[in-house]
Amino acid sequence: MNNAVMFALVPASHDDILHLLVSLVVLLVVARGLAELATWIGQPPVVGEIGAGLLLGPSLISGAFPELGSWIVPQSVVAGNLLELVGMFGAMFLLIITGIETDLPLIRRNIRVAAGIAAGGLILPFSLGFMVAEFIPDDLLGDPSRRHIFSLFLATAMAVSAIPVVAKVLLDLGLIRKRFGQTVLAAGMIDDTVAWILLSIVLALSSDAGTGLGTILSAGRIVVFLLLAASLGRLLVNKTLAVVQDRGRSPDRIFTTVVAMAFAFGAVAQALGIEALLGAFVAGILFGQNPRLPPDVVRRLHTMALAVFAPIFFAIAGLKVDVAALRSPRLIALSLLILGIAIAGKMLGAFIGARLVGIDSWTAAAYGSALNARGAVEIIIASIGLSLGILSVELYSIVVLTAVLTSVMTPSLVRFFLSKVPSDPADDLRLELESAEVAGFRKPRRILVPVRPRSSIAPVHHVAAEIVARVGSSPSVTLMSAVEREQKQNADQFLREISAVFPGRPTLRTAVSKDPVTAILDAAAADHDFIILGAHEPTTGDDSLFSPVIDAVARLAPCPVLIVAGVGAERVEWPPARILVPTDGTPAARKAAQMVFTIADGAKISLLHILNKTQYARPDAPQPAFATRLAQAQDIMDDTAELAQAYGLQITKHVETSAFVAEAIVAKANEIDADLLVLGTSLRPGSVRLHLGPQVEAILHNARCPVLLLNSP
Repeated sequence: MNNAVMFALVPASHDDILHLLVSLVVLLVVARGLAELATWIGQPPVVGEIGAGLLLGPSLISGAFPELGSWIVPQSVVAGNLLELVGMFGAMFLLIITGIETDLPLIRRNIRVAAGIAAGGLILPFSLGFMVAEFIPDDLLGDPSRRHIFSLFLATAMAVSAIPVVAKVLLDLGLIRKRFGQTVLAAGMIDDTVAWILLSIVLALSSDAGTGLGTILSAGRIVVFLLLAASLGRLLVNKTLAVVQDRGRSPDRIFTTVVAMAFAFGAVAQALGIEALLGAFVAGILFGQNPRLPPDVVRRLHTMALAVFAPIFFAIAGLKVDVAALRSPRLIALSLLILGIAIAGKMLGAFIGARLVGIDSWTAAAYGSALNARGAVEIIIASIGLSLGILSVELYSIVVLTAVLTSVMTPSLVRFFLSKVPSDPADDLRLELESAEVAGFRKPRRILVPVRPRSSIAPVHHVAAEIVARVGSSPSVTLMSAVEREQKQNADQFLREISAVFPGRPTLRTAVSKDPVTAILDAAAADHDFIILGAHEPTTGDDSLFSPVIDAVARLAPCPVLIVAGVGAERVEWPPARILVPTDGTPAARKAAQMVFTIADGAKISLLHILNKTQYARPDAPQPAFATRLAQAQDIMDDTAELAQAYGLQITKHVETSAFVAEAIVAKANEIDADLLVLGTSLRPGSVRLHLGPQVEAILHNARCPVLLLNSP
């Protein structure tokens, strides 16, 4: 037994490792260089990365200079296996990213149009690909005895669209966030999901010799895997991510968790006779749907996949292509036929599907041209087919060339067809809103709500729960209590009780600590991007504005803090019918207004700007100065009103003058009978005390209605 283990762990030879390292260096450098060049001339990076393999492989350099090529193309089985292993990592990481970027809510929102486009873009190229495959000569097949398997495989390769390439094209053309781009992505996601399921069935059929029982078992394995992933897999991902995120301390822990679980899903898929890459894709989808996944982890995955592993994978794919082997008239004709079928099938199919759901002809043609890009996905499928002997080297080369050429032609075709389509005002308005959110208030993904154990749930907790339900897009919520050890049992019980008030299934966390401020700040630093604090009535002393804990958290928090103040036992009404938002044009005030627009829930919103009257009361005060300030105030109000329109809201604007700004704001709140007053604040420097300025503190002391303070670091 020990001898067997030692034999299994025997390292590769010195020469094999040397050739692998030299090959990786050359492939990576050339692939990245040509990817940059492709981007510079307006093409997807994948075109340059595949081009690196074509340039370095038997098609050009290795074919013309065999001695040089021997350092790039593997010369032994072990060296080839090592390079394939690195390429497999590239495919796995690429599928993880593709899964994370698969937006299931987006598919649901655009399901009718996207499903029509996807159906046409799947059925026609699949059917044409199958029919053409049935007539390809036997000597070009990997295994002529499995022609139907080959036909299904080629049909699946013809039916796919490459979401990474499509997304890059849409991004380059400024369409990624427009309705057109979202619908294309939704249709592409449907196409790719169905195509991966079809591929898994085809591969399972291949292993089961294509029997009727094998077909049933193959479909059954797919269904079992997807059901397990959607139920137990989702639960496992969510629980594991929560534990690792809330209990760990290493900044790399979440990244490691995502990669390990994606590989685990791949192993389960492989064990069920399904392609391991589908497991990585499904794991990516599950992580992508979890709001607790930090954007930084996604960025790091992008960096590792797109900067290192994916370029090597695509270069290896190009390395396997021998264009010289396609020079015969028969292969040239077959290449043109398959290319034509791929382009016509996808573009015409998507066009017909779009027209059937009511899309105009030019836009329908643009949908077809966008989905025509095969790129990464078709190359992954072709690599699988070659490794399993389903595709011959000649057909593999043809499929890879088809993927490259369809990706190259996509940007120009989309640009041409969309130039015939008028701009959509609703799209422009929504993009303006998204731009405003990037520059201002961003909807939180992970909200931390620290609470103290109480004898009963307070009204302020209900208000906090209502805000959580509206302030983000299905955010992840952590209810936390930081107490000393003897209070832990009471804290646990209170968290269970209060969790029923909050939407979804909040994470409950009791931190045993004598320093609640440090415990809360540590939790906030664990990838939370928003904190909601329920405050007692403002104090009248000089020691703290709210309480020592709330003041310290608001002052030191690494993310925006929303303080809910002035909510007494008889002073709460939610949803509020009338909200007053004072603004002075500062970024803090603008963020507060944006937050109000996300939680308004039908309330009447009044915007107030106070001109300080004392600045213009002196006899020598220049009159044009007041006129200028008044014009500036109107500009501030108009700008915020336009922002409200992007949210589909109408607001009332008030510009007034007063010698006492805080008193004027409170008076206006009383005049309109406001149910809620919202202030955007930022810390004033020079003090260890929470200091938001005398005007804010005066408003807090005198307001009759609840006050929300959004304090941004």
